Amino acid sequence: MSSINIKSKNFKWTSNFNLTIPRNKLISFPDLAGSSYANQYVVGQPLSIQKSYTVLGVNPKTGLYVIQDVDKNGIYDTNDYSSIINVGQQFYGGLGNTLSYKNFQLDFFFQFVKQNGKNVLNAFGLPGALGNQPVEVLQRWQKPGDITDIQRFGTTSGQAATTARYYDFSNENVTDASFIRLKNVAFSYRLPSQFLKKVDLKGCRIYLQGQNLLTFTKYLGLDPETQGTALPPLRYITAGLEVNL
Repeated sequence: MSSINIKSKNFKWTSNFNLTIPRNKLISFPDLAGSSYANQYVVGQPLSIQKSYTVLGVNPKTGLYVIQDVDKNGIYDTNDYSSIINVGQQFYGGLGNTLSYKNFQLDFFFQFVKQNGKNVLNAFGLPGALGNQPVEVLQRWQKPGDITDIQRFGTTSGQAATTARYYDFSNENVTDASFIRLKNVAFSYRLPSQFLKKVDLKGCRIYLQGQNLLTFTKYLGLDPETQGTALPPLRYITAGLEVNL
């Protein structure tokens, strides 16, 4: 959708907007329960769902995650997957604006995405493993009676590592990764035609532009778009001169 908001002799403001709402649903899958996709898909649900364990919290006495044991047999397997979460995009799009005044022009574009993504804790190694950890682990359980949603740390082969693996395949491993990003900004000035005639040029434009300048999000990781420990989109700031002979 595009619009001309203001149009006068010297000033013009136009906008463009796009929105995508992706939807899909698994209609049929013969013998799904007996296939290798039994723990991945559900008839009637989107293909982007995640079947997983349900974390009931952190035991204040032991400091370990409490995983829901659906069949109450003391063994955690795919039969205990009790959460179904859509980890795909609910909608995404963008809003762009162009404002021009005489020979000046300003363009800016916002990208927005409504989605779920992987919890920042999933991007790092098991508790006790050699490697960096996000600052959120400073709120972990440390002594009996602590009330928190992050379990204690231990060795990579202990109980904490076992429940951490269950956590990686749980409902708690999915979080809101929605964001709004100022994707592009460009400011330019076109030299007056009277001046161009004097220097025998068809056109000349001076510009300054930037990409990925600001991101608004509640996501706690490095970047809601790339997630995990992948490098976020780089910020670019470019200045230039465009001349048409």
